[in-house]
Amino acid sequence: MMIKAQYIGPGYYAGIPARDLSRADWQKLTKDQQQTVADSNIYKIMPSSTRKAAKSGAEKPAKKN
Repeated sequence: MMIKAQYIGPGYYAGIPARDLSRADWQKLTKDQQQTVADSNIYKIMPSSTRKAAKSGAEKPAKKN
């Protein structure tokens, strides 16, 4: 199961489960509830597995003069 938002607590918001939220749980929330979770300090939004990892450093070495 992929976790979309990790519950770090303490506390809760009415209508939003006070636990880790799977991607399926996330889809069941309204847009307002999703924004509440994203803005809160009791959940941590997990990085998406579909995003590409950031590359470190330059792709090509710098030219030498």
